[in-house]
Amino acid sequence: MLCILSGEIWDVRQLMVNCPIVSWVDAKTVNGGVTYSTFQEGAAARGIIKHRSNKGIVSFREVLPYSNPADLRGFFVILTINGFATLSILKNAQY
Repeated sequence: MLCILSGEIWDVRQLMVNCPIVSWVDAKTVNGGVTYSTFQEGAAARGIIKHRSNKGIVSFREVLPYSNPADLRGFFVILTINGFATLSILKNAQY
């Protein structure tokens, strides 16, 4: 049993329980063509899970003006480890 806040491992478990996957790449590939960068995106594209709330993004934006790059990296890691959806933060060049 895993908590929904377990992060990527929860997403992998949802994929394994609900889809006949044969590899890690297959778990992130949808419709035989689109390969996503995370298991969360792959599971969401298959309709197994819904995208998580944006609380992590809101928190990151709040600390952005008051933190140096090292602090922001540390905060990003904390958010990710605790299961918040942080992929949009990672992909945003502004952050």
